[in-house]
Amino acid sequence: MTFRILICLALLNQSLKTGSNVTILLTALSQHASPLMVGALTAATGIFPMLFAVSIGRLNDRFGARVPMLAGSVLVALSTLLPTVWPGLPALFVTATMISLGAMAFGVSAQSTVGQLSTSADRARNFSWLSMAFSSGGIVGPMLAGAIIDFAGYETAFVVLAFLPVINLVVVASDKMVLPRPNADAVVAAGEGKVAKRALDLLANPRMRIIYLLTALHVSAWELISFLVPVYGAGIGLSASSIGLILGAFATATFFVRIILPIFTRRYTSLGLIRASLILAGILSVIFPLVTSVPMLVGLAFILGMGLGVTQPLAMSVLHESAPDGRAGEAVGLRTAVVNLSATTTPIIYGALGGALGMLPVFWASAVGIWVAVWVLR
Repeated sequence: MTFRILICLALLNQSLKTGSNVTILLTALSQHASPLMVGALTAATGIFPMLFAVSIGRLNDRFGARVPMLAGSVLVALSTLLPTVWPGLPALFVTATMISLGAMAFGVSAQSTVGQLSTSADRARNFSWLSMAFSSGGIVGPMLAGAIIDFAGYETAFVVLAFLPVINLVVVASDKMVLPRPNADAVVAAGEGKVAKRALDLLANPRMRIIYLLTALHVSAWELISFLVPVYGAGIGLSASSIGLILGAFATATFFVRIILPIFTRRYTSLGLIRASLILAGILSVIFPLVTSVPMLVGLAFILGMGLGVTQPLAMSVLHESAPDGRAGEAVGLRTAVVNLSATTTPIIYGALGGALGMLPVFWASAVGIWVAVWVLR
């Protein structure tokens, strides 16, 4: 029961995160923000998760997931309402950073809990379910936000989205959620200094090191959709609903490919599949800025989602298998920090290049960077 409830709550959390990201970006663009400013706004979403993800993971290892989930839900609900009472770009920056921190606290706790509820036999399957919840949230969030913006405006979108974390808050606080207890031996060992305190010690494992590096590349490729599509779409005159549809197609593909993922894992290695997905992302990023038709953009986004959708469940499964005993939450936290470091730096670079050179060179430079990095890590 707990696992099924957790999957539903992860879906709501991801819907809020992706829907608010779209709403924040489109609100900024409606206020005539430059590509560089929009890039900085997107980058702001990664700052606090980058700084605090490891700490949240350690809290999960030592004390359990309930408190981080509750605190994250409260923070997200309040932050989502902020632009409705404080209009302007400064409020959007505060909202973006606070939502990302709260959603990260909930997301890291959900991943850590799924790992604790799983065995080696069903871990990959369970993480596929969790990843499908993330994908579903990526479908619901942008499409919901785009539709509300077109029919009722930006403030209404923020208000509606703020109800999603309230549902999470109520459920997590109830007795329906029976969360695993922390590993008592791990807690004692941590208190006695037997478990290394430095998260970077996890990088001593070569397999985990490669996973972290490929994760950073994966996020860079993912930003082609989450950041560049709203900017590119607004630049060629697409409506908020059309942009939401493109983002929804991407998320739909990530959901679908995770259903059929076991077919691929029986024939190919996890790391090989991740590398192949990044190569495909580079190819599509060359084609994307040459297209202005909404149906074709939807199709390209779907194919890109099929490629990138395999990475997250495979990376999380490999990470839990490779993490030292009692440090799975910390390993997830470090991965989240890597994700947000890449998510912080990539939009700033994309925004600066987009403002100076236009969108086409940004897409193509991203493709070259991904290909070079995959070749180096081969």
